[in-house]
Amino acid sequence: MELGHDFFGLMKATRHFIGHALLHQPAVQPLRISPTEFDFNEFAALTALVSAADRLTDFINVSALGKKIKEKCPNKTAFKKLRGSGLGAEADALQNGFEAILKARIARNELVHKLATHPARVQRPLIERDREAFEKQRWPPRNNPEIPHEDFLRDQNLRDAKELADVEERSKFLCNCYVKLVKMGDLSFRSEHSLRHAK
Repeated sequence: MELGHDFFGLMKATRHFIGHALLHQPAVQPLRISPTEFDFNEFAALTALVSAADRLTDFINVSALGKKIKEKCPNKTAFKKLRGSGLGAEADALQNGFEAILKARIARNELVHKLATHPARVQRPLIERDREAFEKQRWPPRNNPEIPHEDFLRDQNLRDAKELADVEERSKFLCNCYVKLVKMGDLSFRSEHSLRHAK
């Protein structure tokens, strides 16, 4: 019972953080050095999503096997029991859903690393260029002094657009994961109900 309540509480937290991420998304600027409110809320949403998926994993294992198992996806034996109880379509859908939600876990892990190292990755080349200029007592020559200013601006605009498109994709990924987990929750609770009444 408490696993279901945990799941609903974590999904409520996920909605909150996704909402804040979407609220702050328009304020994201390209060439940012420090993480933004969007980045922090995206991380919080992914963490809550993964935790909700873990509660759902426990719920399926307890429903089918009567115990929790320390795995990131429901135990294969749990899916076999669901299939053996006439819930083959539900077991297939849940298994595919849990495999897809693993992408959220991977995205969360990558984001932790990105948030921790982004300022250093942006600032390090700048510091190295300053150090080199100080040691040589002059700024390094431009790589291609012939490049027209308009081409430089166009290339920069393309890089900015690509970075903002990446933020848009990350927002869509959050929303898609949330919707998928809602559907999986519904399927899990219906499957548990069927299993309970089949006993």
